[in-house]
Amino acid sequence: MENKLFFGIIFLILVLPLVSADAIEPGYHGIRINNQITNINDFPNYVFVSYSTLGGMPRSIDIIGKDGKLKAYYKFDLVSVYAIPKSEFNESYINYLNSNVTANGDLFKIYFNSPQIKKVIANVVSYTTVSYIDPTTEISDSYTIDLNKILTKPTKEETNKNLIYVYILIPIIVLVIIIFIIIKRRK
Repeated sequence: MENKLFFGIIFLILVLPLVSADAIEPGYHGIRINNQITNINDFPNYVFVSYSTLGGMPRSIDIIGKDGKLKAYYKFDLVSVYAIPKSEFNESYINYLNSNVTANGDLFKIYFNSPQIKKVIANVVSYTTVSYIDPTTEISDSYTIDLNKILTKPTKEETNKNLIYVYILIPIIVLVIIIFIIIKRRK
């Protein structure tokens, strides 16, 4: 009996962190953050790529299109954006790196430590959580890049809010509470 209890506790200690690692805190919900480079077309001699890692391990390199929009990433990914001179860019090598991420982990690091490649954005956030009472429905982050510096936060952040919630639902709830308090006091 003690053996089963011991192994049961060990099992719970090992499994529970894995189960809750991807869970959202009660009372909150997730929101994707849309990220875009606003002046990507000011650098016609460069190709821009986003590089994502998870726990220090490479996940993927993605080419950023002329619209400057970054793809949505997994919420725990650490994402950076790099500028690569077109003369140094080799799409088939990028595809090779992406084809077997685990085997090519060191090659990713060597590639991005090349002196020709410039990091222009670090720590791009593509996911956050907000309280259920927060009316935010969407966040859009814009980056205006400069090849001579690394941005660590967006140049501009826009939040879209559910105005029906803010201007109708909250006042109705407050009105109901006030009426309830008045009725309770009269009794």
